[in-house]
Amino acid sequence: MNIDLIVDKHHLSFARASALLEADPSAGTLRWRPASGRHGLAGATRPAEPCNYRNVVIDGRGYKAHRLMWLLCTGAWPEFVVDHINGDRHDNRLANLRDVLRTSETSPSTGPARARATGAAPPPATTKTVPAARVLRVMAEVEA
Repeated sequence: MNIDLIVDKHHLSFARASALLEADPSAGTLRWRPASGRHGLAGATRPAEPCNYRNVVIDGRGYKAHRLMWLLCTGAWPEFVVDHINGDRHDNRLANLRDVLRTSETSPSTGPARARATGAAPPPATTKTVPAARVLRVMAEVEA
């Protein structure tokens, strides 16, 4: 393995990912490139995993398919959490993904968005949220 293709021990580089995978942003699918030695669609779900995200194993490390889709379509890893706008964890179309700070409002698994979508009870008052001033400060730092 070429060490230049690894950014650090935790993240796959864009060059390595794009050498192995081909992304279709309109369909939300990842396909193995022939040079990878694999074939077909990449990203299986593991029923035993509670979150049921699609996972792809590259060089012995597992990656969430939606994070790989973001990397392959934008050229960089997401800075925050990749949120599925419609709440469907298998819908990895680029138009359905957004890079956001994790708050109770953007967390369909625990926050008000899930309550609205499923009719479930709203989260308890102890749910932590990020104050708007902090979000704006972090966003300003990121843009600077």
